[in-house]
Amino acid sequence: MAKKKTDLDKAVERAARLIQAQLDTLPVELAKKKVKELQEIAAKAYRSAKTGRARPSRRTAAIRLSNRSRAKTA
Repeated sequence: MAKKKTDLDKAVERAARLIQAQLDTLPVELAKKKVKELQEIAAKAYRSAKTGRARPSRRTAAIRLSNRSRAKTA
């Protein structure tokens, strides 16, 4: 029994076809670089989605770190 594709699945396939068509027009070395960049972007997006939040703010990270250092010295 075939599973019905969702709108997201269709959009992902369409985007993949467009990206592949673009990569096919590039020289081999440049295409390899672009694929590596896309993999890095996808890995970042996957990690962000896995934690359930966007990239943490640098400001809040700095505050948390300074609070930890104060706690150790006190």
